[in-house]
Amino acid sequence: TALTMNGMQLATVVLSGNNAAYRLRTYGIVLCAWKPVPAVFGFPLVATVTVNVMSSVLDMVCLYVNRTVNGDTFGMQTVLSTWIFALVWSLQATMNMARLRSIYDVQRALATEKMLMESIIAMMNDAVVWISEDGHTVVRADQRFMMLTSKDIIGKPFSASLAPEEHTRVLDGLERAKAGPVLLPTTLRSHSGMSVKVNMFVVGNRDGGKNQGADKQAPAFLLGIKVTSQAGSQDFPEREMGHQHAAELEQILEDAGDSDRLDELLSSRPETAAQGSCSSRPETTDTGRLFKELSLQRWLVGTPSEKAEELRTDLARLEALGRKEHWLLNADDLHIDPRQVLGTGGFGIVVGGWLQGIPVAVKARKGAAGASVEQVVGMANEVRFFRHVRHPNVVLFFGACVEPQESEMLLVMERVAGPDLFKYVAVHAADADIYNRFQMMLDVACALRYLHGQQPLIVHGDLKGENVLVEVGLPRAKLIDFGLSRLLTKDAEPLGGSLLWMAPELILQQRARPKPSADVFSFARLAYMTL
Repeated sequence: TALTMNGMQLATVVLSGNNAAYRLRTYGIVLCAWKPVPAVFGFPLVATVTVNVMSSVLDMVCLYVNRTVNGDTFGMQTVLSTWIFALVWSLQATMNMARLRSIYDVQRALATEKMLMESIIAMMNDAVVWISEDGHTVVRADQRFMMLTSKDIIGKPFSASLAPEEHTRVLDGLERAKAGPVLLPTTLRSHSGMSVKVNMFVVGNRDGGKNQGADKQAPAFLLGIKVTSQAGSQDFPEREMGHQHAAELEQILEDAGDSDRLDELLSSRPETAAQGSCSSRPETTDTGRLFKELSLQRWLVGTPSEKAEELRTDLARLEALGRKEHWLLNADDLHIDPRQVLGTGGFGIVVGGWLQGIPVAVKARKGAAGASVEQVVGMANEVRFFRHVRHPNVVLFFGACVEPQESEMLLVMERVAGPDLFKYVAVHAADADIYNRFQMMLDVACALRYLHGQQPLIVHGDLKGENVLVEVGLPRAKLIDFGLSRLLTKDAEPLGGSLLWMAPELILQQRARPKPSADVFSFARLAYMTL
């Protein structure tokens, strides 16, 4: 376009008539007007050279045509002046281009550094927010912050996300952040009214106030937010006991006569273990051989009376192992309250209790006495895993009470104040609670990663909504029920589990060996239900 306009103006010079002064003045204007164009508009090097060379060539053509048509003469001085003028502006354009390139490189380096710093900040915090110079308006916020507060806060006052009593403290913290970084514990308020306790790391732009022409809506404060706890206002009802188990407890109360015998009668109730609860075992250890002798396959059908003594012997060895490993509990330290029924089902009954004053959940067997061997073996399988598993997202195992003479076991575990994941999702199904539901899936994934990272590897085998409990105070998910779990060894027994959550290969192949992929499939179904 520039060359076309240059050529048209030079044609005007040639066709301007007999006025030589006008032609000379027009030629000078064209010469001075088009040579600076690449320098003014920042043309790249190739375009600069092309425009100035072609423009100078057109100038030469104009001079020769004008001499032929109008008889105007020109000297070598005119030619040299034209080319020198073009060369000077080409050099100026090159310097401008180099300066622009250096600015671009610096801006790109700063953008990369900013991206890396923000990535590190995002890894160290649960959410990141940018606040304007006035300390009120949210300029930018990542998706996690909007999930945390359940609302779009960009362009709105940051105080809308704070508890009313925190407004003054946060403004004071922002003011102090202009002098140096500030750590500020505070409380956020979500759209649903839920309070979220957080630690807020505030970094201010120390030069922000010195720039009088700075944009007042430019980010001046960077806030990294780390969630410390999250207290929900939702109250969850206690689980209702099934009619069958209610009748059993009523019968226990009638038979007990006094409260002193109540715990004894409750602890004598048998428990039904899920099918396939036999455990895998490494053959090279004493504990492996012990659990092999407690294998359900030895006792599953028609346990003869002559083997009762052998079963008691095996339980006595299990009791000795518990004493050696310090997970065997003294029954005198455990108090059971049968009125606090925490869960019931085919696996048994879980009631509330106290272990030396600490609230606990006690798992006892139930059902007919003829099924006692199945339940004891299933509970022994849980003990096998619980005694070595320690993770924030796996329910804590305090120990077990073992009574060899009565073939009885009680598992004493952490008491989780909250519903199972299935009921939690039913109550918190709104979009505003998506952050909490994602957190539940992250907790379950961490627990599975821990189990699958053990040596030998542990496969849970019965991952489903009912086997994940939720602490509503944080919230935090915890895995329970290891009755169907397996150690991945060469002799690992087939998995059982719930049909709706079971991996296809376990359904199609009844004797399929346990694999971590079975837990991964169940986790995918759990995520589909939750999200």
